[in-house]
Amino acid sequence: MEMPPLTVAILAGGRASRLGGRDKGMERLAGRPLIEWVVQASRQMGAALPLLIIANRHRQAYAAYAPTLRDSLPGFAGPLAGIATALAGAATPWLLTLPVDCPTPPADLAARLVSATSGGDGPAWVAPDGERRQPLFALYRTQLAASAERA
Repeated sequence: MEMPPLTVAILAGGRASRLGGRDKGMERLAGRPLIEWVVQASRQMGAALPLLIIANRHRQAYAAYAPTLRDSLPGFAGPLAGIATALAGAATPWLLTLPVDCPTPPADLAARLVSATSGGDGPAWVAPDGERRQPLFALYRTQLAASAERA
C-alpha cells in the first residue's frame, strides 16, 4: 500500500512528573537525547515525511531537530492538547503521533496503521499493545483539528 501524505508529530510536551519534572525528550539514552532516537526512528518510517515536535519547554533545543510547536492550551494540559496542536499544525491529511519517551517505535508502525485504514473512513487508527489501545501511537485525520481543540 502506498503511504498517503502524512506528518509525523513527536509529542514531547509533557510535565514528566515521574521524572521529577525533567524534560523527557532531553533525557539521555546511550549518550543521545530521547528526541534524537525518536526522530531517527521516524525517518526510518519514511525519510521524506514532514516532522513536527510538540514541546512546551526547551523549544530551541527541539527546533534543532524539526519545526517545534507549543501546546495551544497553557501549562501542561496533557497528551490531547499536544495531539490537538499537532493536528492544527500539520499540512497533510494525516497525522502520525509518537511519544518522545519511546526511543524505538516499530519501523513499520506507519505502514501498519495506514494498512488498517484501507477500506475505512474512520477518523483515527490507534495501535494496540496486546492489552489496550495506545492513543499516542496513532494515525489521525487532520480534519479532526477543530473538534480536538474543543475537547
